[in-house]
Amino acid sequence: MVAISPYSLNGIFPEIFVEKIFLEPPSDNLESAKLDIRINFSLQRAKQKTPWYLDDGLKGRLKIFVCFVADEKLARKLTVPRRLRREMLSTKFNPALIKTHIGMEKAIVPPYAEVSSDSTQILDSKNAYAVESLRYSIKTSIKKNANYLSCILIPYLTSPQSSVPSGVSPDAPIQMGNMCIEGIFNQREVLSNSFIFTLTEGMDNFGKAGEVWIGPVHYNHTMGFMAGPSHAETSHPSLKAQLVANKKILDLRFQKHFRGSLINAQNNEIAGAINEAISSKLLKREKDSNINYFSPLCMSRNKNNTTDLILGFNIVQAVENLTRYPYLYHTAAELRSAIILNDVEVYRKRVTNPSVGNRLTPSPIFNRPIETDQPDELVGSISNGKLKVLNYSVDEKIMHFVVRDEGMQAIAEGEYQYGISIKFTDNTTVKLRSALKAMRRSLQGYKKYVQLAQDPNVYDFPTNQFKQRYITKLYSDSKAWSDLVNKYIAIVLLVFGRSAFVQYSIPRWQRNLLNMTDPRSASIESILEFEGFAISLVEKLSSITGKAAISNADEQPDVGSRVRSSGPSGALLEIKHDFMTPYEAKDKNDRGVRYFNSRENSSELLNISYSDWARRVQRESTMFSSTSPQARSIQRNGFLTPYALETPNQSIGVRQNMNSEDSLAILNAKLNPYREDFGPRNLGPSVIMALKQQLMGYRGVSIEGLKQNIAEYKDRSSKKIDLYDSANVVGERSHFVPDEDHMDSVSGSHIAVWTGTNSIEESVLNSDLATDILNEISLNFMPLEATSLDQIAGSYAAQKLRQAPEIVQESNAFEFNVNYNTEAVVQVLSGYREIDGESYVIAPQWTSLGTTSLESLAKGGFLVCRLRRVNTITGQQNAYELPVYNEYFILGEPPSLSSNLPSPGFSTNIHSYATVLQDEMSRATINRGNQELPIAYLKSTAMISLNAPAIKRRAKARSLQKTSRGVVTRK
Repeated sequence: MVAISPYSLNGIFPEIFVEKIFLEPPSDNLESAKLDIRINFSLQRAKQKTPWYLDDGLKGRLKIFVCFVADEKLARKLTVPRRLRREMLSTKFNPALIKTHIGMEKAIVPPYAEVSSDSTQILDSKNAYAVESLRYSIKTSIKKNANYLSCILIPYLTSPQSSVPSGVSPDAPIQMGNMCIEGIFNQREVLSNSFIFTLTEGMDNFGKAGEVWIGPVHYNHTMGFMAGPSHAETSHPSLKAQLVANKKILDLRFQKHFRGSLINAQNNEIAGAINEAISSKLLKREKDSNINYFSPLCMSRNKNNTTDLILGFNIVQAVENLTRYPYLYHTAAELRSAIILNDVEVYRKRVTNPSVGNRLTPSPIFNRPIETDQPDELVGSISNGKLKVLNYSVDEKIMHFVVRDEGMQAIAEGEYQYGISIKFTDNTTVKLRSALKAMRRSLQGYKKYVQLAQDPNVYDFPTNQFKQRYITKLYSDSKAWSDLVNKYIAIVLLVFGRSAFVQYSIPRWQRNLLNMTDPRSASIESILEFEGFAISLVEKLSSITGKAAISNADEQPDVGSRVRSSGPSGALLEIKHDFMTPYEAKDKNDRGVRYFNSRENSSELLNISYSDWARRVQRESTMFSSTSPQARSIQRNGFLTPYALETPNQSIGVRQNMNSEDSLAILNAKLNPYREDFGPRNLGPSVIMALKQQLMGYRGVSIEGLKQNIAEYKDRSSKKIDLYDSANVVGERSHFVPDEDHMDSVSGSHIAVWTGTNSIEESVLNSDLATDILNEISLNFMPLEATSLDQIAGSYAAQKLRQAPEIVQESNAFEFNVNYNTEAVVQVLSGYREIDGESYVIAPQWTSLGTTSLESLAKGGFLVCRLRRVNTITGQQNAYELPVYNEYFILGEPPSLSSNLPSPGFSTNIHSYATVLQDEMSRATINRGNQELPIAYLKSTAMISLNAPAIKRRAKARSLQKTSRGVVTRK
């Protein structure tokens, strides 16, 4: 048992202690504008041979002045004894005060006419220290919207001859005891803290160091808290203040809201809310029967001819629309974990577009389903480890998946459609089951606690509190009283959301509910009332599970997704979706434009580190010899020029002053009217000559040298050049294809070439004239002009063209188109379009990386980016355009890719919430305190806040009194 100083209550007057304060709406009218205040307090004095309340000097004369104050400034004034005396005797009405005078004989425990052991309380059995008490209860009402309330109580002696209510004539002196100040609430918030005071030093007539001092306390500006009602010249010890939870106040104002929104089984508000949610859910399903849960498919080719796929899945919307109890989940995080994702599969199938028209001029039908002619082939899945979750936190409602289609390496033609299948288990019932299980388990333990509270050996019914010796035992042996409170709050929070805790914060709810069950503060009424709360919640949760809910059979399959289910609860669901944009494999293998020099990962999306990106951007500046790389108009991260062009027979590094002959294979592949052909893999001089002549032949340009002397006529084939096989021009079965007797072959190659071209033709093909003709052919004989720089405004390329417009005329078509007409805009996936809080996964938001700050990437993290090639800036087709490699990539540190799917853990969540709440009980504002010390001995913090100005005034007066002997004197 706690050691209490035996000198605390040795004054002439008994000390007043407030034991409990109840704040509650009128029981007969929850909507009343009034608030009932009930205060239980006691008069206490150290036990003597004869009970102090039988003393002839007190009998019939001792009264208690009780004053409720609804104005903080007035309360501060009343802490001055002179002002309090004036108010005690005044009969004037003050709207900020409620006053009453209670005679000592009005005690309720023990009845004043009886001398009973009920008045005796042993505080220290070791030292045989006990006190005798008289207990009182007073009730009043105030406006429920009052912002402030405190209570001041003081014992005093009346005049036997006086007939006024106070018992003291206005002109007569008053003998008063020590004032008790108890703050109740400020700004409508209950005061959550109290003080426990202990002696810092041992002193005669005060006690030993470390003992709890429950007597009067005052504050000295130099010494701090000290024992005694006021500062005096005689020695008195200083005190150490410990801040603990205020356990005296039971704020039952929340019961109105509790009963109205969660507890009262008669009003069925929860049932109504559930029915409304079900109705709105059915209406929404009918309205949104064409829901698509998937983003457009992002397809990115790699140099090794594999294809990376990225997609978003609106898991939150899927849970809201397809599961049984989605309305019990209140955040995106909860909804995401309300299902068990069993597997995710991505598959591919070859498709053909249906056509209409005649046989010679077929035209495709648009906006119609694509007909399939081959079965699905698995690309990757979570279960086989090839498909992975990309933890990209751009939108918490959207999950992202990535997978590499390695099978595309062996595919060179055809159109292919991708599809996805997501299999999951509806686990929304787990929340209810876990909540019910947890509540029932905790309720069983609490029922044993209720039985203890009804045991006369444990609970002191006359004083309406647990006997002190059992309080410690209940704290050490049983946590049922706190466990049920914390489980209750955790379950209400998880099942009904924060909106259930109307008007008051969760810590405030916890504090009030704990005060209802804590052995130090609880009454039998509050213990039983909270049991009713808990039972009602169990019944409500049970009734929800018994109500008709939306079954999975009600889900209408939409056009884009197909759903199958089995079982009314814990249903197995599958969403299947086919992405409408097919992948066209024709003319893509072994050719493309690279914008990066970074090495591709063998199995994952291209990842550009922050440092590599900085070097890549610097290359852009250097390539165009930017004179003002920091200019405001430049978006350093917003545009990229190609790094290299890749074809089956060569890799062409992009630079200034590019050789037009490097482009011949690309140009041949573009202009060949029969098939895309880059020519032999070895582009020797003879092949280059052949390509030139062939390209001119496509546009009807022929080369014929004029012989200028006899020698040239005699030497008809003084030098040979290799030309392309005519089969490439007129077809292999054409009669114009010469037989093998008239053909040679390129050394080391099976490519047949014509022979017999003379040196005059060769010199013409190598002339500037031929180069100019080929240049015009690539431009379709149109002038080269930069007509639309706005598309690349902000790029280094655009800045260069504006600074030196003559570049257009000085560059060959190949160099200009590659350096200035193949710019790519760099964009970042910044989120998804949101309307009225709904994320539309079909509308991803891509914003320019040029306007995005990358400073955070230097410290970690990553961005999902894409390259978007701009339209031609010349107004005509770019003859050197190739498919883009690595159109989608990761910028920053390597992302977290996982093959593990999230699983629900609501029982764990309930346990975690309850554990956190249990830990919160150690806070001084919630439950911290000394369980062995009766809560009546907690000192209100209002004692200091109300006396603070007076303390300052007295300190200032003492300071001025000292200085008056010197320089400063003030009257």
